[in-house]
Amino acid sequence: MLEAVNERPPSSSSSGGGSGEGKNGASAPLSLPYRFGRYRLTQLLALGGMAQIYLAKSFGAEGFVKQLVIKRLDPRLANEPFFTDLFINEAKLLVTLSHGNIVPVFDFGRVEGSDLFIAMEHVDGVSLRTLLATLQAKRRKLDPQLAAYITAEICKGLHYAHRKTDARGRVAGIVHRDIKPTNILLSMEGEVKIVDFGVAKLSGRLESRGRLAGTLAYMSPEQANRTTKIDRRTDIFSTGLVLYEMLLGRRAYQAVAPRDMLEEARRAELPPLPDDVPRELARVAELATQREISERYASAYEMEQAVSEYLLLARAATAILDSQSPNFKLSALLKELGLGRDDASDAEASLASSAELDAPTPSAVALGGGHVAATETDDAPSLGAGLPDLDKPPDLEMMRGAAETFQSEFFTRVLQEELEPTNKALKWAVIAAAVGVLLLGVTLLVTKARTQRADAGGGSATRIAGGGGSGSGAPG
Repeated sequence: MLEAVNERPPSSSSSGGGSGEGKNGASAPLSLPYRFGRYRLTQLLALGGMAQIYLAKSFGAEGFVKQLVIKRLDPRLANEPFFTDLFINEAKLLVTLSHGNIVPVFDFGRVEGSDLFIAMEHVDGVSLRTLLATLQAKRRKLDPQLAAYITAEICKGLHYAHRKTDARGRVAGIVHRDIKPTNILLSMEGEVKIVDFGVAKLSGRLESRGRLAGTLAYMSPEQANRTTKIDRRTDIFSTGLVLYEMLLGRRAYQAVAPRDMLEEARRAELPPLPDDVPRELARVAELATQREISERYASAYEMEQAVSEYLLLARAATAILDSQSPNFKLSALLKELGLGRDDASDAEASLASSAELDAPTPSAVALGGGHVAATETDDAPSLGAGLPDLDKPPDLEMMRGAAETFQSEFFTRVLQEELEPTNKALKWAVIAAAVGVLLLGVTLLVTKARTQRADAGGGSATRIAGGGGSGSGAPG
């Protein structure tokens, strides 16, 4: 977002440019404000073992500025090829990804010959980790519909990345490999964005050096067992663990010691979800977290469709009492809890510098202001594009939009015009009839979508996918 200002960028840097040591042996942060190439660093958001995260401004003509986030590689690591390669890999990969559910990179380069940096979008919000921790502290759980919405948005971003193609038009096989609440950002407007694709290309190097790629608490069995069967379904498993956590109100894996956490990840034995979790949503979590990779959803698209079916029916069933869209409800929840802006930045920065169970196995985390930049973790191929898939089943997003249009037009007319002069009993009778009509229509739409998918050979969105998959994005 651009905003008019009357200030000019500083002409010279402040003193203290990163000498000395900070927490955990990291280099001391820069004295602020600091002139960093063509950027002005204004606030330290987080200080991690591999990188420093700053809020920054980029200046343009006529006094305009753009606020963004600068991720600066710790100067101690500037001459370490392993870490510089990891950092450069993240920048090269992210700059190719352009999707509403992935935090974009605007710039990458060096300042004064040695300082490597990445300039990223500033997301005004918090991480999913902060939201879940806040709810847990208040002894509250996330609304299942919001859990479904967040999961669906994660899947959309992953499906795009998984299908990203390279310059020759070949699917490049990106796998994030570190999906977890810390790497899911929630904007104050209710948007959901994925960060940290930094380990998506270097897993072979990580594992060859004896390093596990991923985060123990959200690791798939194939990652924990260091098998070669790692593809996009690894991300589906981790997304399933995130969904489990949103529904349980706590992490699915409860071990604390790293060795015990690794053993839990290898076994992939998950606790049963409570009875108050909608069965359709519980089924999605169960299918996504099958120990055998071939028994999970074949693609993030399939998982998103299954979650969307639940969300569509759940919203239709509560249409009269609650007509708010999921992103509006998420935005309202963040504001109700007082999250976002400075408070959220402080809360997330404290996570970055603590010995968090959520921390990547071989790496350091740096997050702030809703920004997470976990580093040195996973591998995975690179690049992946979400071109239109003409073979995929009917889009539930379109069906959802049609249902919402019908809902708003029909219920507005019924409630505001036809029910005004009638008695309460008749009002509720008509409302019940209207809900029944809407549910019948939605059920028919979902049934039709499932039938068309079955006819096309893709199977239902909730099937247990085999190893091959469908044209909707199964691993190739």
